[in-house]
Amino acid sequence: MAGTRLGSSDPKGCFNIGLPSGKSLFQLQAERILCVQSLASQSVNEGSARFTPIHWYIMTSPFTDELTRKFFESHKYFGLEADQVTFFQQGTIPCVSKDGRFIMETPYRVAKSPDGNGGVYSALKSSKLLEDMAMRGVKYLDCYGVDNALVRVADPTFLGYFIDKGVATAAKVVRKAYPQEKVGVFVRRGKGGPHSVVEYSELDPSLASEINQATEQFIFDAFPYAPSTALFEVLREEEFAPVKNNNGSNFDTPESARLLVLRLHARWVVAAGGFLTHTVPLYATGVEVSPLCSYTGENLEAICRGRTFHAPCEISF
Repeated sequence: MAGTRLGSSDPKGCFNIGLPSGKSLFQLQAERILCVQSLASQSVNEGSARFTPIHWYIMTSPFTDELTRKFFESHKYFGLEADQVTFFQQGTIPCVSKDGRFIMETPYRVAKSPDGNGGVYSALKSSKLLEDMAMRGVKYLDCYGVDNALVRVADPTFLGYFIDKGVATAAKVVRKAYPQEKVGVFVRRGKGGPHSVVEYSELDPSLASEINQATEQFIFDAFPYAPSTALFEVLREEEFAPVKNNNGSNFDTPESARLLVLRLHARWVVAAGGFLTHTVPLYATGVEVSPLCSYTGENLEAICRGRTFHAPCEISF
């Protein structure tokens, strides 16, 4: 996924949304994986189970693959082991205009574009990664969009919910922010039918105006074929900060995502007994807590209690 709508030709995961640390989306996600691994390792050491590192599969496109690989190599995989990160390419499809005509890249070649996030299924199969997962003993897959600055990668709470429900698939959902928000919604087709996603462009106007609906963070075209599905509603301000449009747009910008991260982390610091000072209104700023310090606000008391932090800043080890 390239960040063209953000005014960048780099893969979107390489984008820096302007946090005090200057970290890219990829680095934030890598460090959340490191944090979950650390928490899991501590839990395992208290019991008798064996800890296995999380394996990270990153889907690229033919247009972003080389740049993504080089970005990870130049940053030494952000502290992860190189052999626990696997890159694979999604497929492409011909570009077609609204009137049904092929769009030509040259007079003799049809232009192509990535086949969408639904292409992950065929890409995993064609890349032989299903066999790779079986060899590694992978039992559960957590799929997410790279452009969510607040995504909880490998969220143990969500995984526990999924396992407890005993379903084949599950998805995190948030409620629509406003009636006209251009997002799909989870629906049941027919009484007791399977869950599926209806895109905003396909919704009946009377349904589109409702806000008491769950909005998917990821589009799962395979959901209707799953024998059972569970939806897990989360708070938007804690887990959903999409980065889709340039600063200056009305929504889903690097600036809006940055503020969501800083405000959430400011609440963590205050809850842990810390204090904040600021020279601009606090609603326009906040503090950044390194994922290496805390995954969801836990274990911050030793760092924050009784201390004062001047926003904006990063709190790290």
